[in-house]
Amino acid sequence: MWNTLHIAFRFILYKQEKRKEREEPTMQLTLEVNGMTCSHCEKAVKDVLTKLEGVHAVEVDVDSGKTTIAYDESYVSKELMKEAIEAQGYKPVG
Repeated sequence: MWNTLHIAFRFILYKQEKRKEREEPTMQLTLEVNGMTCSHCEKAVKDVLTKLEGVHAVEVDVDSGKTTIAYDESYVSKELMKEAIEAQGYKPVG
């Protein structure tokens, strides 16, 4: 039984390693987002982008109005991310 579990565990690890090798390179996009004035605005933009499939990381700086997004372009487009920000009531530029 131990050998069966050990083999199954090694197979799972092998599949995870292979999946990582196939992952698409991450793209990076920086947008200026007009209308953000506080930490609630920052959280709203970050939360809506983070929920999109293919978005890996989001950095929002309310002081500069800049939002930097790391994403996989095979899952999400710039237009879709801009639409998501607009749906929160903010104006993405760029």
